Amino acid sequence: MKLNSIRPAAGSVKNRKRIGRGTGSGHGTTATKGHKG
Repeated sequence: MKLNSIRPAAGSVKNRKRIGRGTGSGHGTTATKGHKG
């Protein structure tokens, strides 16, 4: 086994959700906090 051949398990690595970075990102305006409170 070589260090450059190690891969994370399938489905374990997810893209991080950058919230509050503009409306075009899909997570802007309320930044996933909703409208109440």
